[in-house]
Amino acid sequence: MLKLSPLRLRVFRRCRLRYKYQYVDRLPARPSPQDVVGALVHATLHDFFAHVPVHDRDVERLITILNEKWQALVFRLGSPVEREAWRQRAEAQMRRFSHQHDLSLRPLALEAHYEVPVSDQVTLVGRVDRLDEEPDRSLHLIDYKTGTRPSEVDVDQLCIYAIMLERKLSRPVRRASYFFLGEGDVWSIQPTRKELDATLSRALATAESIAAEQDFPATVGRHCAGCPYLGVCVHRDEIAQLRQEEGW
Repeated sequence: MLKLSPLRLRVFRRCRLRYKYQYVDRLPARPSPQDVVGALVHATLHDFFAHVPVHDRDVERLITILNEKWQALVFRLGSPVEREAWRQRAEAQMRRFSHQHDLSLRPLALEAHYEVPVSDQVTLVGRVDRLDEEPDRSLHLIDYKTGTRPSEVDVDQLCIYAIMLERKLSRPVRRASYFFLGEGDVWSIQPTRKELDATLSRALATAESIAAEQDFPATVGRHCAGCPYLGVCVHRDEIAQLRQEEGW
């Protein structure tokens, strides 16, 4: 049984060699500072909504939780100047979030993990950052993004989460949103049955390609700059030359 997450789909579609490193060889990845701070911001928001009573929720409590968690990871973020720059960035995201969103909401679920079989060979898996209940008892799934909003938003991730939630909870997903915390943008869709069925068909087709893959060729491009396996990639010299020539 292949357990297929949105990340696993995205990695295979972008670079099959990285997929091999990550999911076949299971090589340890080197997290970037962006990854480390992103995990901290996610944990901060989880604890804020999960453990802080509604009457105590405000921006200062949010920043307090952030700073408490910060002490556990500062040694992983380079020089003191770099660490402070990352801390200020994370704090700015939390302050922006507190000004733009209702801190008194009571989410239906936080960081919930789901596994949903969709065929004899494939199970969709994923962890949903936050799940809210709409007034009509339909669902609003939310995924936090701490990086820069990409030029092309990954709609498949939201649709895959929606498929899992509808099948697991037997309730419709009316909205699916990315909260881009860096810019303060909210990007939402109202997934239709046609869109969800098309997403599932693409996922199952990709699962077939994964099962059949033997060579795992690389796809070299700008995305290589942020790859957690760049240090062990057999194409790292080619990538370094290309980055120098193209300036990325």
